[in-house]
Amino acid sequence: MTPKTAVVLIDAVDFRDDAKTVTAWTSGQLDTEHRAFLSSLPFVSIEEPFTLVHGSLRDPIAECLLDRNSAVGTLNLMETDYCLVGHSHIPFVCCEVPDNPLNHEFTEFPDTEPVVLRSERCIINPGGVGQPRDGDCRASYAVYDSEPAAIHRHRVAYDIAET
Repeated sequence: MTPKTAVVLIDAVDFRDDAKTVTAWTSGQLDTEHRAFLSSLPFVSIEEPFTLVHGSLRDPIAECLLDRNSAVGTLNLMETDYCLVGHSHIPFVCCEVPDNPLNHEFTEFPDTEPVVLRSERCIINPGGVGQPRDGDCRASYAVYDSEPAAIHRHRVAYDIAET
């Protein structure tokens, strides 16, 4: 799958100070081989039954999916059953409601029980590490269990200052 719009890389000039610092440090750790490898990676990847993208299928790098309305654009472009996104760092699950596209379900991705993946197409954001926009500074990640087609979200504490 290729993005439906041109992909524009993000310039760190607009980042917050801490993000600029991390970006500069990370850039300094990369040699030519690392940069070549990273440049060769696709902006959108398909690993059935998932599409993987950082932002959205409309804008793989920069669009943050924050609510049902912003997620609908990606649901409309999906070619797989499920899409994993990140960027917003807000854990959520957005599943289509086939008979009522104006009422797709957009809910918090719980970390207390697995989300069973049904036949409806879904966008899943497991959260992230750093920039805790949901108010919980622990890292948030998910593990997919292909049988019984469920995805489990977890939280883990880490040393933010050292990191």
